[in-house]
Amino acid sequence: MAKSSPKRGAGGRTGGRAPAGSPPASPPRTKARRRLHRGQGARDAAEADGTGTGGKAGTGTDGDADRPAGAATPAQRRKAAPERRGILTGDTAPAETLIRLARGPAGEIVPDVAAKLPGRGCWLEPDRAALETALAKRRFQGLAARGFKAPVSAEQVPGDLADWIDRLLARRCLDRLGLERGAGHVVTGFEKVAEALRRGQTAVLIHAADAAADGRAKLDRLAGAGVTVVDLFDRQELSLALGRGNVVHAAVNPSGGARTLLLDVKRLARYRGIETGHAGIVPDEKG
Repeated sequence: MAKSSPKRGAGGRTGGRAPAGSPPASPPRTKARRRLHRGQGARDAAEADGTGTGGKAGTGTDGDADRPAGAATPAQRRKAAPERRGILTGDTAPAETLIRLARGPAGEIVPDVAAKLPGRGCWLEPDRAALETALAKRRFQGLAARGFKAPVSAEQVPGDLADWIDRLLARRCLDRLGLERGAGHVVTGFEKVAEALRRGQTAVLIHAADAAADGRAKLDRLAGAGVTVVDLFDRQELSLALGRGNVVHAAVNPSGGARTLLLDVKRLARYRGIETGHAGIVPDEKG
């Protein structure tokens, strides 16, 4: 009589019984279960974040769609942002509030407002008046040399450096505004902006610098304490940035992009010497 073949256990071993003292075998993990194990947390986090994408980390509105439990929140990361020393005063500040300077192929100084150019850089406080004073008194060359830890000649300092930085900072703000409009986070026109304010759907309220005072005042009264009011660009600049004609008022919905816009706007305002609470930018409660 033929003997029956030994049965395979759950762990793939032959024999019907595991050796004494061995841990119980876990059930086999199918491909579907492995996919669920890897991707479910990302999908749940994305849905909780309101993106619904379930994509990779950093693809959501706040860049945290796939943040594991216990990881730093956006606010915590901003608080722990790296600090750099400014060359004008020697004080340290979060890098995102400063202006990075880099060097070109011939050693010339180049503003790097996005802080992405390669090589050693140095950091500049957003203070145009202080920069122009250092340039006029011929102190900037020495300050820059200490920041770069390398010689800087007078020919390597652009004569229009202060204007160049202002243009780049403004362009960065307007480009971000255009991106937010493309993402559907911006409404324009007095009535649409007013409705967005009434519904509490606004993080940033933007007026053209040449907007009528009465229209601005009406919308400002609708803005809550958490709305930042910006008045740094004329209607031509806003119209070009948003791809619309005659943009006088705009509202930006709360989003990660809106927070980036606020950082850039506040940096530009400080560079131009617009103090907190003055016309041009009115900060939210957290400053």
